[in-house]
Amino acid sequence: PNALLLLDIDNEQVCLEVSRILVEQELVVKSLGQTFGLPNYIQGYSVLGDGSLTLAIDPIELLARVRTSTAQPQIPTAQPALASTTQPALAPASDSSLPNEVADTINQINNRNATPGRQLQVLVVDDSLVQRQSLARSLTKAGCQVIQASHGREGILRLQEHPRIRLVVCDIEMPQMNGFEFLSYCRQDPKLSQIPIVMLTTRGGQKHRDLAMTLGAKNYLTKPQSDRDLLDIVAQLAQPSEVGV
Repeated sequence: PNALLLLDIDNEQVCLEVSRILVEQELVVKSLGQTFGLPNYIQGYSVLGDGSLTLAIDPIELLARVRTSTAQPQIPTAQPALASTTQPALAPASDSSLPNEVADTINQINNRNATPGRQLQVLVVDDSLVQRQSLARSLTKAGCQVIQASHGREGILRLQEHPRIRLVVCDIEMPQMNGFEFLSYCRQDPKLSQIPIVMLTTRGGQKHRDLAMTLGAKNYLTKPQSDRDLLDIVAQLAQPSEVGV
């Protein structure tokens, strides 16, 4: 028989059947943003000690979903929600149309170069694999070519390898080289100093924002961000007045 979790929800005891109980531990739950069309009982994701990813489920919302979807009371079964570190098993949301003015602007930038396959190149620097892939999906849908890096040092290598990168979206808290160090390096390098850098981070305090702008960031967004806000900024900063395409 499968294991049961006994939950006390609003003074009501409910048994949640699970395939097995692995371990009890405290985890930092990170947001999946708004790109993935996931049910509301999935709160986010966390990275386990072995590097694998797991989804965080809210049992209260899960139970509410079951009760509203069927007239017959059932005990929901929760399978382990693990995803590979190379290919997270997450169901993407159905594509929604982009704001016309944003899509048109990016298309105009891409059309300036008639060579096939030379879309606007954007570098995404973030130590979270899920966050990078979420951003890559949004930017690719908008017509950009996305290059990824897991920390600032790798981001510098990608900038050197891909001289056509026209914009960078960068996290702050990363190993080896954080976002502030990455900003400072790029500002001091004549070949990189003109590339617009947008900071995208969970740090929403004015202190972090002011430091980022002082170090040369062109804009500052906090997670979870909306696709509309991000793509508006990409379309604005990728104009030839900022960097030639």
